[in-house]
Formats: sequence, C-alpha cells, structure tokens
Amino acid sequence: MGLLACEVARRPADDEFDAREWNLLKPVLALGTATGEAQIIQALIGIANTAYHSKTDSLNETSVENVILRCLLEIVWQENWYEFDSIHENIIQ
Repeated sequence: MGLLACEVARRPADDEFDAREWNLLKPVLALGTATGEAQIIQALIGIANTAYHSKTDSLNETSVENVILRCLLEIVWQENWYEFDSIHENIIQ
C-alpha cells in the first residue's frame, strides 16, 4: 500500500487542473491506480480536466468582474465620457 500512496502523491503530467482539484482527485485516483488499469487512470484524469475546464468557463461567464469587463468592451469604443447609468443598464442586460 505504501507504493500506491507514493504513486498517487505525484501529480499526473497531463493534468490541467489547480491544487484544489488535485486534492479532491487524489483519493479517487488512488482507487483507480489500485485497479492497475492505465485506461481507468487516464479516464479519471480526463474527467477531472473536463470538470475543471467547465468550472473555469462557468466562472469566467458569470463572475461580476468579467461581466463588467465584457460590458465595457462592448460599449467603450473611444476615449470619451460615459454615463454610469448607461453602463449600469448594459450590465443588467
């Protein structure tokens, strides 16, 4: 069992997720590693990568900062004065 713990303790080379997702994946990956099937291990890493990208995409679409930045990119075309009311209305939409 000690060898299994050492194997799983190293992050996979093909991971695309951050430290929190890695900590969540470790116990699941340990179970996958225990099967000895490389396909299962790769499938688990693939699922974790997909879930991470989905979470990141969702956050990029819905975070307040990104909504405001997208709004400003749409309405600000030149250096000028912009009324906050018009910016606010665009953000609400």
